[in-house]
Amino acid sequence: MANDYHEIFRLAANYFFEKYRQRGGTQRRLARKLGVTQPYISSVLTGKRTASIDLQSQVASLLYGPYDEFLTIGRRIKNGLDPEMYIPNEADDSVESLIARLSHYVIDHKRIEEELVQMRSFFEDIVENLQSVVLVTDANDNITYVNKYLEYLSGMPKDEITGLNMLVVKKGFPASNIDELMLHYINAKESMEPVFYENIRAVNLEGRELHGTGWMIPMKKKNKYDGIILTAQDMTRQQLMNQAFKASLEFFQSAFAIALQEEEGGPVISYYMNKAGMESLGLDNYNVEYADIQKSMQLAAENMKNGDEWLEFARKNFMGREKAEFEVHMQAGTRYIWDSNALRGPNREYYGRIVQIRKV
Repeated sequence: MANDYHEIFRLAANYFFEKYRQRGGTQRRLARKLGVTQPYISSVLTGKRTASIDLQSQVASLLYGPYDEFLTIGRRIKNGLDPEMYIPNEADDSVESLIARLSHYVIDHKRIEEELVQMRSFFEDIVENLQSVVLVTDANDNITYVNKYLEYLSGMPKDEITGLNMLVVKKGFPASNIDELMLHYINAKESMEPVFYENIRAVNLEGRELHGTGWMIPMKKKNKYDGIILTAQDMTRQQLMNQAFKASLEFFQSAFAIALQEEEGGPVISYYMNKAGMESLGLDNYNVEYADIQKSMQLAAENMKNGDEWLEFARKNFMGREKAEFEVHMQAGTRYIWDSNALRGPNREYYGRIVQIRKV
């Protein structure tokens, strides 16, 4: 049963990813939105790996919409039926077409009903034992369900969490801090659209700092708000590793910078330059990490005699050149070699640029 379920998900995912690709989407862009790697997405689409229920729901939301409809279309593909007959806004509204679509729907609906009865226990076991948080609220924002992992992270028993109201929960637990989380919750409630949040900070009852990435998915009943499904992956260890990594980079005497891109030629999504690098470019008092990269580069170029040439050199590098060097002439008279290399993973996947700045 589980294998059949994962197969129909894969069929639907490939079908809708092709439509996504035709609109300009890429595996890397989809992976970034989901908080996973591009090779992982590729292996899920080819069937080499099986995505979690949580991730499958996110994929469905990004590529199409309702998860149950997404699976229905996958089942139609598996059964050799035309998936387009299920998709809303069909151009052909003839009586024959409507009858045909209704017949297919009734057949599918009966099959779904039978399978859901058998799979209910299967899904409950998966959600309860996920190594990710799942929390569900109702139309009044009262918490109706939490899984074991939230119980572990929060330091509270499930029966003490269930029944609390999300909008006022902090009043009863002043030691906790979920302010950033609640901003995304309210955004999802008001917009009635799924909201992705990334690496937000929270503090549990024990005072432990947590970082999470996940989704706020509004539920509707008769086109009215009916609560939220909140999912969260615990990113605390990764965040601590990132902080330790950045701190360790400052021990190196050499100057360097890292810029991450969605894909070759794509926009820079994150970048970092160590203290030695900022001093080399005359950016000692400028917080590069939290500034727009174009503004940072423009400020650096103003400190150079050949700043315009350097900017054009850097632009070409972001298009995916493997390796290139440029001699920077600073206004102060110092010269540096800007040694730029493509940053690639073990399977040659492109991540962006890594630059060493060497004094001449």
